[in-house]
Amino acid sequence: MKTWEMIKELTENPEKKFKRKGVVGDVIEVGMESDEITWLGSGDSFIINSMQLNNEWEEVKEPMTFIEAVNSGKLMKHETWADSYLKLYDLCEALSLLPNEKIRSMLNGKWYIAD
Repeated sequence: MKTWEMIKELTENPEKKFKRKGVVGDVIEVGMESDEITWLGSGDSFIINSMQLNNEWEEVKEPMTFIEAVNSGKLMKHETWADSYLKLYDLCEALSLLPNEKIRSMLNGKWYIAD
């Protein structure tokens, strides 16, 4: 999404965080703090110049527990999966094929939900 879309998302959902796409190394996240859009962690205001207008941004997804992911009612994926989000039924089928220790490890891992 473009810079203006990221700002629009932040004003509608202040709890979201975004990072610039394609940045390698130190990734600076942008979010809302005290009703201001800021570079998170630095306290500096987010200043838009002409070079930043065409930046591409992506939302920073916060990990959650397995139970939180299930309770969301949305498609979910484990932290080790690429981009494969599954319905709970399909996830249970896939987990049933794994050994118990692997299942335990995954259930205690980080989970993400699809938008």
